[in-house]
Amino acid sequence: MKKSKLPEAASSATRPPASGKSVAATTSPARPDRISARERRSLILEAATARFARLGFESTTVRQIAEDVNIMSGSLYYHFPTKEDILNEIVSPVVTRTLGNTKRIYNSQTNSEIRLLALMLFSIGDLTREQGAHAILYNERRFFRANASFAHIASTRQEIYFYWRNILEEGMLKGQFRSDLDHFLTISTIMRMLNATADWFSSDDNYTLEQVSRFQLKFVLCAIRAHDRVEEELPFEQSAGLAAGRF
Repeated sequence: MKKSKLPEAASSATRPPASGKSVAATTSPARPDRISARERRSLILEAATARFARLGFESTTVRQIAEDVNIMSGSLYYHFPTKEDILNEIVSPVVTRTLGNTKRIYNSQTNSEIRLLALMLFSIGDLTREQGAHAILYNERRFFRANASFAHIASTRQEIYFYWRNILEEGMLKGQFRSDLDHFLTISTIMRMLNATADWFSSDDNYTLEQVSRFQLKFVLCAIRAHDRVEEELPFEQSAGLAAGRF
């Protein structure tokens, strides 16, 4: 495959916390000391995700994370040897899951349009469920590229982009999509739109996720469909089923 620059999705976490509100206040409240190691580990990841997403990885200290979960810094090292290990635990499962589902959708026996829409629907769902982790992936993209220990993050995201690009190319060759589309700009624009949706949807009660998803799919299809197909019906049910792994 020809290598291409990976699109950078926009993220809501580039904004600082609201004035007067600490990051610690956005994490879970104090918990009893008598909890299992597994529960403590989960609380550490939750607190670290909130801090890394809002303040940045390098600006966050182990002591701050430990204070958020009411333990000493030394106790935190029992669960995670380094701050980098915490970061890896947060983002690696997300990119691994995304790659797995992207491959599944790419290899499905259906047309390019349904597969592209399925990728969008999966992304919308994952972005809204894992907003903090995705914000970190965007905000710390330069850190991931510059550190060899996180090379797997950058390479996995690049691979995900290639699957998107191949689906788009296939649709263009078969006449489903316009033949003059720029691969990078098209995919980059879609990804940024989806990330922006995860931002405002999390605090907006006026629309359901399905309503937002249907609007975005139609919006994208109007822009990329071949001109003689623009008025065709939206294949929402087929795309949603593929995104959810029902077939």
